[in-house]
Amino acid sequence: MVSFGKLSSSSDHGKLRKYAMEFQKVYGSHLDWIFSDLDHIETLGYSFDLIKVSKYINPYFDDQTVLGRELGGLFGYDSAVIWGEDAKPIKEYKNKIKLRKLAYNNLIKSSSLGVVDRLLNQISTGFNASFVEYREFQSLYFFLERLYFLKVGHRLGFRDLTNVYFGGLDELLTFYPQDFDKVEDLPVYDSSFFIQLNKLKYPNDETADFFYKSRKIINTALKMNYKDFNTSTFIDAEENLIVYLSGSSAVINNRPRVIVEDVIAAYKTYYKLLKTDVTKYKANPKTLIDLGIELPCENTQHGYLVCKKCGGYYKLQPGESAEDFTSVCKCGGELEYKENL
Repeated sequence: MVSFGKLSSSSDHGKLRKYAMEFQKVYGSHLDWIFSDLDHIETLGYSFDLIKVSKYINPYFDDQTVLGRELGGLFGYDSAVIWGEDAKPIKEYKNKIKLRKLAYNNLIKSSSLGVVDRLLNQISTGFNASFVEYREFQSLYFFLERLYFLKVGHRLGFRDLTNVYFGGLDELLTFYPQDFDKVEDLPVYDSSFFIQLNKLKYPNDETADFFYKSRKIINTALKMNYKDFNTSTFIDAEENLIVYLSGSSAVINNRPRVIVEDVIAAYKTYYKLLKTDVTKYKANPKTLIDLGIELPCENTQHGYLVCKKCGGYYKLQPGESAEDFTSVCKCGGELEYKENL
């Protein structure tokens, strides 16, 4: 039986243990490698910082929505991890992100129900909705952006985002989920993958129950470990990504519907991703040139040098970086770099 030693003082500990026992009674030890670490959850790849920068989960690429237009489209409302002005030029190239374009053209944009509600509806009524929708696909970039941000330690600019969107990790996770870190060559693919993904039959009751009960355990543990934060957005994003990766596994293995093995594969891929240095995946310069994407000068840095003593400031010009200047103002005060005044 999995233990939850660190969480034993929590009033919710009994609930978590009950959920785990119910799961193991039916499905055995399939996910013990996850459950056994829920009392020291950081070993799975979670962190306070990851939860903290997961406040929003809006339709980043869906500029057709009223919300998207009101909030500035692609990046106007994700300032926690993306540097607005410096990142905006990437919008010009969003339709050149091949994986995103094919997903957008072939997956249902959105239904009124989230994935767990759709699963419960399937179990209770037998109604078959679409299992993988575009919002589940979007969660892939939700995590890639945040993991990249946490690794580099600054909000993402244009150059960072070219690596996120054109570095190939999105494609590797989709087509080689459990081996994404072992494959060097990017896959060759077309719309047929997403056409099949869209046609996936809904999981049978056993698989739906497996997903629902495993999520109940993990979600409870997240809320207990990070009780000072609102974890609902992060949980939604995580569930969406597990659904997308499960669907990918099913299509890759030529299955008409997701089965338990696909959900397990998705969890293995996801937890490996959380511990991966995503900054290793760089956009190929030739690929960018072929797509007509121009990168700014390597040392270009937007922002200001501000004197701590006299309050004077200098706005960095294109091609300039804070490192190009001395750290002392003419008045003798210390200069510090700031993104905004």
